[in-house]
Amino acid sequence: MTPWHLKVVGWLSLLWNLVGGAIYVASRLEIATYTAALSSAQAAWFETMPIWVAVAYALGVWGAVVGSILLIARSRLAVLAFVLSLIGVLVTTGYSLSLPTGDAAAITSPTPLAFSSLLIVISAALWLYARAMAARGHLR
Repeated sequence: MTPWHLKVVGWLSLLWNLVGGAIYVASRLEIATYTAALSSAQAAWFETMPIWVAVAYALGVWGAVVGSILLIARSRLAVLAFVLSLIGVLVTTGYSLSLPTGDAAAITSPTPLAFSSLLIVISAALWLYARAMAARGHLR
């Protein structure tokens, strides 16, 4: 029997991750409403992002969206999608923190740093949840 929380977690994670998808699209297409809210350091971070970080950013966002859809569909591939998303989030955050001290401080002020930490925790939790559901036989 499918646990009741599987669909709840799946749908809530999809809503959360679709917000991330919208932010990704807004940042990559440089939508004025989004970019106007960025500090000059944050805008420069997006503009000068190396290709490998852009790939990790996309993997973090879209891996989570796909993972959520696969979780709702009860597919064990959700585990793979969520671990790829977690790797993307870790790489992107690691890159931000590896910038020279002044640049890193401008981009990772307390609020963005707290948000990056929250993203890591949520990404890890979704991966661990999907892994547990697969181990219990709730994902096919």
